[in-house]
Parts: sequence; structure tokens; C-alpha cells
Amino acid sequence: MKTYSEEKRIKPHILTAAVYLAALVMMVYFIMAVRICGEKGAFFAVGPFFIYCVLYCSFVLAVQKAVYIMVRLRARRSQFHNAETNMQRSMRIFSISSLVMGGLLIALSYILCSVVLGTDRGFIQLILAGVSVIFLGIQGVLRGYLQGIGYTKPIVLSDLLIALVSIVSGTIAVGILYNYGLKVNKLLHANEFSAVYGSTGLMAGILLGSLVGLIQTVISYHLRKGEIQEFVKNGAPRYLDNKNDVLAGIRPLMPLYATPALAVLVDLCFYCIFTRKVHKDIDYMASFGIYAGYVICTIALFTLICTLPYIKSMNRVMARIERDEFEGARDRYRRLIRFSNMFFIPVSVFVFATAETILIALFGKSNALANSLLSLGGLMIMCASHAIMSSWLLNHMGKSVAALVNLGIGWAFHIILLVLFVWPLNMGVMGVLLSGILAVGIYDAFCYLMISRVLHHRHEWMMSFVLPLASAAAAGLVVFLLNKLLINVIGDILTLIVCALIFWLVYMLVMVVTGGLLAHELKKVPFGNLFYGISTAIRRDRY
Repeated sequence: MKTYSEEKRIKPHILTAAVYLAALVMMVYFIMAVRICGEKGAFFAVGPFFIYCVLYCSFVLAVQKAVYIMVRLRARRSQFHNAETNMQRSMRIFSISSLVMGGLLIALSYILCSVVLGTDRGFIQLILAGVSVIFLGIQGVLRGYLQGIGYTKPIVLSDLLIALVSIVSGTIAVGILYNYGLKVNKLLHANEFSAVYGSTGLMAGILLGSLVGLIQTVISYHLRKGEIQEFVKNGAPRYLDNKNDVLAGIRPLMPLYATPALAVLVDLCFYCIFTRKVHKDIDYMASFGIYAGYVICTIALFTLICTLPYIKSMNRVMARIERDEFEGARDRYRRLIRFSNMFFIPVSVFVFATAETILIALFGKSNALANSLLSLGGLMIMCASHAIMSSWLLNHMGKSVAALVNLGIGWAFHIILLVLFVWPLNMGVMGVLLSGILAVGIYDAFCYLMISRVLHHRHEWMMSFVLPLASAAAAGLVVFLLNKLLINVIGDILTLIVCALIFWLVYMLVMVVTGGLLAHELKKVPFGNLFYGISTAIRRDRY
């Protein structure tokens, strides 16, 4: 007889890393599509794409987490009857909710495009997004149920499968439809149809990925349905006071998961409506296409790259907290903050110093607006990486209400600063980006204060912030000058590779010389052993 066991589950940090890796693939997909169809294509795709991201985070990731918590709590007490009943109730609720949301998107697609974007040429992309959303609720409930019972392998595959199918099929569709749009441009003497057709191909790839993800999830559930029924048959009897706590569990998760994509949609609506009415001489489509397509996706790409290596460390902090070992949790959190800053800060400075080269390498072209936005966006990488870590820690510490309060404060600052920078100060998309950076920074500060208060942690500013920042600034200055020298000599790709190597060498050398990294800590840094001789020659470690 098969019994419930958590021993063979895939470890939590691997499940989390799979979601982050899938998001990284989706950012690469969007960047590849924008490289093909340009900033106008990014403008027509950004609304539908991020609407899909908001609803995917809500109906799949948040629902999956809430259902998983509900099922696991009951499975540990063998209450499989109650877990199955709650799953069926949740299935009805969220399948109807996703169906309604998808239907509304399809029905209101033309109106939304006309009101927000000021054109009717982007409604097909919204229709495709609406169709993609219809079946998300089913996926979220089934994935959470499978994960709670103990079947974690399908969960790891699901997000990655959606991302891989989207990037392969969507890139092909973007290329074909964009070339067809070029012919329509020549025929109708216009210049927007290629961008519209290319963005349609992008959303078609996402639709296909969503359908494949749905099929994979349903098949995975039906293949294991017999074993699940055996669990249910041999479990405890049904309790009459059974309550479906999925709805209560999902309330703090939805805002936390959906906020990054929702912020882009708020920026899109406000900037387009305001600019179209007040500054009619500005090409708002190209400006916001550059902001969202070139800059935001590049920032998101680097942010995900920064946070991926520290998922396991975050789980180790949480393991100590769950066992009420606050002293051990405090030590692990101190190391997490210190070593994450050693990575977040130099990455942010490197992006600031080589913004133009990065844009040319990723998109094949650049301009002054994109360069200035990405240079400023380097700061957002560090802030967003810390925001992800802080949100994750607070939520898993049981401080979801505190996280939501901080999130509300961040949203208030973002909206106030957005209006201030775009309207009275007339800063355009630069004001949109700056308002986001300041809002995320304020959110980080409040989250850090709450975590430090819970763990009684005191920040080591010199070791974890000042020395990494000074070392990164020195390396950034060298790379900035080197980048200007090499970009027209060896090309963008080789220049970026050479600059990354030189930046890492100079950064590590300054960190070792100034004592930011000690000899015994070099083992935790990639290729850190190369500097072991220099470190031991300068000073001996004190344990």
C-alpha cells in the first residue's frame, strides 16, 4: 500500500529555482522578440504580455502555493478526504475566475486598446492574452494539489515547459509575422504593421506555451489519479467542520507575486494617457517601448540572474527560523546579506558602466534614451533583488501582513512619485523609472527593518555595503574607460566579455586588498582561490 511521505519530494529551493529559471527564459524570449520587431513591437506587446504575467502569477503561482499549503497541512494528518473536497471547491472557484477574466479581456480588448494605447492595432494581442488566461486557474489548483500530495516532479517541469515552448514557437512566429508585416507596410505605405504583426507572434507563442502547460498538468494529474484515490481511501474520515482555507491563504500571496508586472501596467496606463493628452508632439509609443522592451526586461533579466544563486541560502535561513533557532538564523541571514551584496552591487555597477554595450549586444542597437535609462536602471537591479529576497523571507516567516503593509507603502510612494515626476517635473519615461526605483528602495528599507527586528540583526555596513560599493566603483571606472576604447575596435560581444572579465578581476583584487574578502571566504566565491595567495600575503585570517 502506498503511503504519504515527504522524503522523496524535490527540495523546496529546486522548486523555487525552477520558477525563477522559467521567468528568466520568458525575459530572454521577450528580449529576442523585441530584437526582431523593435521598440514599436515592444509597445504593442508590453500590455498583453504583462497582463498575462499578472494573471499567471495570481491564478497559477499564488493558487498553487495556497492549495499546496492546504493539502500538505491535511496530508500530514491523513485527512485526504477533506483535502480532496477543498481542492474540488477551489477548482470551481478559480476555473470560473480565470474564465471570467479571460472572457473580459477578449470582450474589452478593442476598448482597452483605444482608451489606453490610443490605437486599435493592438487588440488582437489582448485577445490572445485572454485566451491564454482562460485555463490558468485549472493549472494552479491541480499543480498545488499534486505538490501537496507529494508529486513534485510535474511541478518542476510545468513552468519550464511553458517557457521553453513559448520561446521556441514564439520566436518562429515573431520572425514569420514580422517579415509578413514588412510586406504589408510597403503595400499600405505605413510603418507600424510589422511591429503589430511581430507582437502578435509573441503572444501566439505564449498561448501555445499555456496550452502545452495545461495539457502536461492534466496528464500528470490523471496518471497519478489512481494512487491519489488510494491515499484518499486509506486516509482519515471526512471531518464535518472542514473549511477551505485556500481563499484565506491566497490573499497575501496574490499582491506579492503580481506586483512587479502590475507596476509596469500602471506605468503604461498613466504614461500613455497623460502623454497623449498633454504632450501630443512626443512619440509615446517609441518612448514606452524603449522603456519597457529594452530597459525593464533587461533589468528583470539581471535581477533574476542575481537572485537565483541565493535561493538555497534563503531556504537555510527559513529552516532555522521554523525550528525557532533564531541565533542560527541571524548568523545565516548576516552571511546571506553580506555575500548577496557582494554580487548585487557589482552587477548593478557593471550595468551602469556598460549600459550601451549591453543594449547593443542584446538588441543589436541602442540610442541615447535607452542608454540613460539602463544606466539609471542599474540601481533598480540591486533594489529589486533585495525586494525579492525580503518578500520571500517575510512571507515564509509568517509575516505576510507586515509584507503587505510594506507593499502598500511602496505602492503609495510609487503612485505619488509617478504623478510628480511625469506631470509637474515633466521627466517622461525617466520619471517613470525613477519613481519605481525610489518606491522599491523604500519597500526594501521597511522590509529590512522588520526582518532585523525579528532576528535582532545589526547590519555590518562596512563589510557588506561600503567595501563592495567602493570596490565595484573602482572596477566600474576601469571598465567604463575600457568600454569606450574597445567598442569600435572588437565589437559589442567581445567588448562585453572582456569588460566582464576585467571588472571581475579588478573588483576581486580591491576586495581582497581592502579586507572585504578574507582568505577563508574566497572558497565561497567563483574562482576565488585565484586570489588566495594575495590574500594570505597581505594578512592572516583571525578566527
